[in-house]
Amino acid sequence: MGNGEVDVADQRTDHEYVAYVSARLPALKRLAFLLCGDEHRADDLVQESVTKLYLRWRSARDADNVDR
Repeated sequence: MGNGEVDVADQRTDHEYVAYVSARLPALKRLAFLLCGDEHRADDLVQESVTKLYLRWRSARDADNVDR
């Protein structure tokens, strides 16, 4: 693939990731706040976590339960 072509499978994978994170973002932010007690640090923690998840999303999405 080249010259700006977009892989349909990659688009689908990205869409699944965005849907998963969007659905869980409020709960992730609450949990992060409970863990660190500071809203800004909680946002940083969530950002770091969802970034790491994105890098491993192809493996994680195949798990029986991604939330475990």
